[in-house]
Amino acid sequence: MGSIPDAPASGRILSMEMGAFVADCYSGESAPCRLACPLNLDVPEFIARIQRGNFKSAYNLLRDFLVFPLIACNICGQPCMDVCARKYVDSAVDLNKLERAAAAHAKSTAPVKYNIPKKKKTVAVAGAGLCGLSCAVRLLSHGYDVVIFEKTDRVGGRLHELMPGGSFVEEIELQTGHLSFELRTGTPVNDLSELRGFDAILIASGPGGDDFGLMGGLNRASLGSAENGVFLGGGLIGSSPVESIENGIRAAQSIESYLKIGRMHEMTGISGKSASRLKINPILFRPLERPAADTYTAEQALQEAAACPPCDCADCIRSCVFMQTQGKAPKNIVNDVRVHLNPVEGLQGSKGNKMINSCNACGLCAQVCSKNIDMGSFLLETRSIMHREGSLPPVFHDFWIRDMFHAQGNKSYLASSAPGYDKSVFLFFPGCQLGAADPACVERAYAYLRERQPATGILLSCCGAPAEWAGDATAMKDTADGIRKTWAEMGRPELVFACPTCEKMLRKHLPEIKLISLYEVIARFGLPKNTQTINTTVSVFDPCSSRYDPGMQSSVRELARMTGRAIEELPASGREAVCCGYGGHIYPANKELAEKIAITRAGLSPHPFVTYCINCRDILSKNGKACDHILNLVFGVADGSGRPSSLSEKRLNRELLKNDLLQQVWGQDFDNMEENEYEYEIVLAPELSEKLDRLLILEDDIRETISHAEKTGSVVLDPATGRRIGHRRIGVVTYWVEYKAEKGRYTVNNAYSHRMVIEGE
Repeated sequence: MGSIPDAPASGRILSMEMGAFVADCYSGESAPCRLACPLNLDVPEFIARIQRGNFKSAYNLLRDFLVFPLIACNICGQPCMDVCARKYVDSAVDLNKLERAAAAHAKSTAPVKYNIPKKKKTVAVAGAGLCGLSCAVRLLSHGYDVVIFEKTDRVGGRLHELMPGGSFVEEIELQTGHLSFELRTGTPVNDLSELRGFDAILIASGPGGDDFGLMGGLNRASLGSAENGVFLGGGLIGSSPVESIENGIRAAQSIESYLKIGRMHEMTGISGKSASRLKINPILFRPLERPAADTYTAEQALQEAAACPPCDCADCIRSCVFMQTQGKAPKNIVNDVRVHLNPVEGLQGSKGNKMINSCNACGLCAQVCSKNIDMGSFLLETRSIMHREGSLPPVFHDFWIRDMFHAQGNKSYLASSAPGYDKSVFLFFPGCQLGAADPACVERAYAYLRERQPATGILLSCCGAPAEWAGDATAMKDTADGIRKTWAEMGRPELVFACPTCEKMLRKHLPEIKLISLYEVIARFGLPKNTQTINTTVSVFDPCSSRYDPGMQSSVRELARMTGRAIEELPASGREAVCCGYGGHIYPANKELAEKIAITRAGLSPHPFVTYCINCRDILSKNGKACDHILNLVFGVADGSGRPSSLSEKRLNRELLKNDLLQQVWGQDFDNMEENEYEYEIVLAPELSEKLDRLLILEDDIRETISHAEKTGSVVLDPATGRRIGHRRIGVVTYWVEYKAEKGRYTVNNAYSHRMVIEGE
């Protein structure tokens, strides 16, 4: 699979270039049974109508495709059954019996007579066999005059051998009774000059019939000959009886095209020899009780139709909550992106923005796809192009980009070799979120590493994932360059990471750095002496970013067992690990989807979870799932019941972590905590903290908003309650705070934010 090329100056992408992403996608292609059918019957739609109990509608579909449904039923060898996926489970769906049931249980099988305007063209058909009759029916139903010439005194051709006794005659009379045409039996065509005056001619004189020397110039696709307006088909050209019906249908298409535009060979028709690219996994189906009767009752037909497997490649949709919510396969998603990026002014809305930013880029779709089609990569590159041209809504990623800058800023950033060492053998890179959510784990892990390898340095920063997810290639490059520079200055050490997402970013953008997970290091050197063991059963929740690191996955399981835990595997683990709902910053764009994903993941097992991504732990914990980080088990006792830190607490934790490490490890009396620049205390209403996290509002945002409002006097006062309302635009977001001044402090009662800009400010 290719990647989206650099956009031109406009930033737009050519449709063909985007389509290359899904060129190998099978989804939406015809089912194997339909492609095996010589008549191209839309088998899935026919089955669906039977499943709904609409036998008349199912029968009408048969007539549209087969022309003579009951005749086709009798002479068809059912190649559809040879390719039916269900035959590998119990037995193939018996389409022949379902076709008969449709005719038997339809309220009416009489064709509808439409008032079609007459065309001023007349077609001659030589031969009243299956090919000639099928062609005539199609042309007559489109308003053309048709004259059929038959050398014998009866119609049907080879049907007299296939269905002796004339049992087919009633079906021919039924399907042609509403049509007005001229049938000349006992009238052989001895020379094409006899048909001079007709606008087009079909020669369907059967096996051994006269081809009038035209066979050598036959175009097998259009059934047209070298003679303008003359077409050949049926047994004359070697077609089987069923293929003769298809030849008649295709000849009618070609003849009509010729009569309209005056050209031969424009209609390629239908190829019954095409093979389906779909690969249907029989494991998706279970054996069913099937009817054994030769003729189905209506109830038995419904039972047999229910056994028809949904023959489409939908592995990615089955695996991805995002695609399920969209109700779209990769090809449809690419088409929506194409329309969004290349809009017709005034006709294209902004719904595409939400869709493009609702993918968490976990990579599961590529893992389950036999063609490795990665829609996460496609949508990330789409974001990158939109960011470059300025059309990506920044509010979807603004909070996390600011959070990344905080992790990279002076208050939180720390890069140093171990005390007494100029260079490092190991470089511990815990990631910005572990230090924010659980700084004690970082401190204990670093102490552990220095005990095993004293020349272990540390780098507290961010890997750049927020920039990648926001499509900000410049910020991502700057981050990678900064890590590379620090790593080189510290002697190019082996980097010990604790966060699977950090590993994913580092492997992609800094492939020259040798990486190893903290969990593999601990498994190699052994648990700390004070590790407690608890005998219980847990399930390991593999972060989606660990998908392609089996060494890390097995090390975490080994550590869990070393702490006394028995492991019951989740249905989604290892290479098919699923996202917790955090990745890709989908929360600001699609909160409902993020919450749905989290709830779904929490319900994967009744056992407590152990994970090794701090975001997974916090997301699952917030949704009521007992979940521990593996480092809590290794370095201390934890039961998964602790309240995750708030967003504001996480910012503070990062700053405290840097302070503590500098003081405890390097003995530096360093204080990066600034004094309260606002000169007042704020108190949050008890119920407000959860709301602030839900709306991605920091306490610092509230302080700045109140400070701005008080300094400028830009407040609205409610005399009845004494509460004030102030607002402040920070970055791309406007914050509103409802608060009350009380003896040198401000009590905050409410806060919210939006993207609107207030004119004049």
